[in-house]
Amino acid sequence: MSIRLLNVVPSRPAVLEERQQLQIRCLLLTIFAASIGGTFQYGFNLSIINAPTTFIQNFINETWTERYGTQLENWVITMIWTFIVVAYSVGGLVGALIAGPMAIRFGRSPRESHIWRCFRMVDWNWWVALRDPRDIWVKQPTLILNKLAFYVVALLTLKHAVRNGGRWKYLWLATIIHGLTTEAVSYFLPDVDSFWHAQSSVMLLGKRLPLHIIFLYPIVIYQAYAAVSCLGLPWWAEPFAVGLGDLLIDVPYDIMGIKLLWWTWHDTDPNIYDRHYWVPWTSYIFHLSFACSFAFLINLGRKAVTGSTSKAEASGFFKELAVAFLAGTFTFPLAVLTQFLPLYHVPHDIYQIHTENIVMVQLAIYIFIVWSADRNVSRNNGNRADPASWLRHEAGLGTFFHYLFFILLVTFARPERQLSVGLHETLGPCNVSKALTSPLGQTLYRRAYLCASNYDEGMFDWHCLPGAKPPPDGAAWYPICGTPFPNRAEYIYTVGAFCLIGIAFYWTALRGWAQPAKRVKYE
Repeated sequence: MSIRLLNVVPSRPAVLEERQQLQIRCLLLTIFAASIGGTFQYGFNLSIINAPTTFIQNFINETWTERYGTQLENWVITMIWTFIVVAYSVGGLVGALIAGPMAIRFGRSPRESHIWRCFRMVDWNWWVALRDPRDIWVKQPTLILNKLAFYVVALLTLKHAVRNGGRWKYLWLATIIHGLTTEAVSYFLPDVDSFWHAQSSVMLLGKRLPLHIIFLYPIVIYQAYAAVSCLGLPWWAEPFAVGLGDLLIDVPYDIMGIKLLWWTWHDTDPNIYDRHYWVPWTSYIFHLSFACSFAFLINLGRKAVTGSTSKAEASGFFKELAVAFLAGTFTFPLAVLTQFLPLYHVPHDIYQIHTENIVMVQLAIYIFIVWSADRNVSRNNGNRADPASWLRHEAGLGTFFHYLFFILLVTFARPERQLSVGLHETLGPCNVSKALTSPLGQTLYRRAYLCASNYDEGMFDWHCLPGAKPPPDGAAWYPICGTPFPNRAEYIYTVGAFCLIGIAFYWTALRGWAQPAKRVKYE
């Protein structure tokens, strides 16, 4: 049995009636779009902007008078107000003229829009890569704790910057710019690329930069600068005190960070070969020199660009932004040329002096400069702050939390249970060398690969891998296993001592001479 489908052709009057109803619906939609999308918005703009006319004109006149000391004539105010009112119409005209061509050029097309094609060409996984925090907590729980501690202290520094306003928020921004510049240069200059961070939950720049590391710089530099500002030191000594304050925050972090595999260093790089608890001595030179140079650029940049040395009152958005950009981007070359080159590379590269001795000499220079300046500071006992007020300052609270965290960490952490999976020094043959060029033009050498059978990195081994065997040669992404404390009591003694010295330093600075700023509320 077959079924025949019949095509029913509608009559001509029915087709005309359907077309007429469709035209009516299109006309109604056009009227609605024209009224809501055009004249309605224009009328709404006029009704809204007419009500505060007098207030806005008074605001214009008062602003001009406050800045330039003269009042505007009525016709000038009227002209300015006219431009404000017609801005909507001009913007609407421009938008109407370019909306069509933009939709044709960049909008949807049967194939693919140019913007979407460019968007898809970007390797977003290189810029931002994510990792499940639960996986980190199972394999490397101290990394999660460190990240959370960083965010807490960084938020305290940001709170201080926002609360005090003025130049403090630009100082905070400058530390972020400095951090991004320094980290990016360190990863992508072959002669400087000598360390690898553990994989955190948010990784940037080809999985090289953990997000929380960006906030290391306001933690160490901003807090040191805020505390030292309370000492009333002369301008030429203040940067050296900032360097010392930065170093005191960094030492517990450096010692515990490398032991808990938060990062790893190149095994044979001559610039980081001399170690202190597996921390390169040059890391301490880095923190002293870069924090000092940053403070110099901030202070001198403010004087040169704005003509003011005040730490509180800002001198305009663009000028302060220029100073922040100057300090953030040029700290690296200034520190290398003025301190790393004469204080480290000359004695180390030419005369083979151990880096430990160089650090001690640099520390002595910094301490002597600060001590000499502090002896000549005029003290007014009437400005002494409440002795208990240092914890009410965000830098005091942040540093106290920082040191308390590392005291607890060195006491209870189990380094042998840490498993760091991610980018490390590439494994390979032991007999392949790579040439480096020092800032003095000398040619230095290091191994091109990590030799799995002959390396000098006591903070990790392969005991947690199957058969305790290292990954194969050529691997750059592989797991490493933490090792126990060789002497936990010694680590507690060393880290605890630096934490207590740091607390004493910031307690002394923040309870002492009040910062000369109008908006500082902790005085």
